[in-house]
Amino acid sequence: MATDPWMSRELAYAPSPEQGYAFELRTRTVRVLNEGEVLVRNLILSCDPTQFAWLNGGSSYAPRIRAGEVMRAWTAGRVVESRHPRFAPWQRVWGTCGWEDYSVSDGSGIFPLAHVPDDVPLSYPLGLTGINGVTAQLGMIEIGRVAEGEMVVVSSAAGATGSVAAQLARNRGARVIGIAGGAEKCRWLLDGLQLSAAIDYKSEDLVQRLAELCPKGIDVYFDNVGGTTLDAVLACMADHGRIALCGATSLYAGGSASLQNGLMMLARRLSVRGFVVMDHRERFAEISEELTQAARRGELTTREDIAHGLGAASAALLRLLEGKNVGKQLVQLEGAAEEPLLCAASLR
Repeated sequence: MATDPWMSRELAYAPSPEQGYAFELRTRTVRVLNEGEVLVRNLILSCDPTQFAWLNGGSSYAPRIRAGEVMRAWTAGRVVESRHPRFAPWQRVWGTCGWEDYSVSDGSGIFPLAHVPDDVPLSYPLGLTGINGVTAQLGMIEIGRVAEGEMVVVSSAAGATGSVAAQLARNRGARVIGIAGGAEKCRWLLDGLQLSAAIDYKSEDLVQRLAELCPKGIDVYFDNVGGTTLDAVLACMADHGRIALCGATSLYAGGSASLQNGLMMLARRLSVRGFVVMDHRERFAEISEELTQAARRGELTTREDIAHGLGAASAALLRLLEGKNVGKQLVQLEGAAEEPLLCAASLR
């Protein structure tokens, strides 16, 4: 450790009846590392819908974030000091850290980016070729088992995970319909991702449009939102259709979990499976490599929505609930501009 101690800013969860999801900015001294620990300088923070489940304390695969605790998040950055055999100074890493400048880790929640080429942006492991891309591939390819000529529907298709899932299905020769909120997002689905059709759930009747676009039913549905959208899709599923349950963003915003068309799971003999990407840690490197090569061939693209500064993290997260982000929502921390290849915009 340097003679002068490292100082780190952090955002801790500080909920209040007036402000709801609120956070307190604090400053602390980074402690001296113990044997087997590593110090990471976070450069980019990932904003993901699952963080609301962590805050709400509902059913989740990760522990609840309680008042006073630093907000947990997936981050990407560089090692600045290491007493861990797997990590070396200046190494690029990503993993579970927090909303803070510096994170001390025992290495169990972070991963070296040795398999990621230097010409791949540091942001990609948090989105296109990482946590979102791996989620999309597991849901669409392995659970959805999408095949050429099938009818596929993806909700939150302009989001970080949905956009990759939609492209993977498109690349397999499926007819893909993306559901999104707003004209800008729907234009991107059609012009940017080359999907077969887009439905603006804010201005169109979802059930009616699905019936028009899918007269023979939906073969595969990749669900990111749950609630009324899932219910509408259930009414239009084809016999023996497959549903990959990835997320439930509508419920994080107070939507209803009740299903009027739940009986269709039986009547249509549907295969419905929920999954959690962190159950497949051992496959991250393998799938990430596949996605990286697909991106290099121009078969996958991404759009990143970037906020700047640690203080902007809470507002950036809330953009997910409000549906304001297009693509992957990220927060670039102070000092990150020095990174030679930080995000997708660096490739232009």
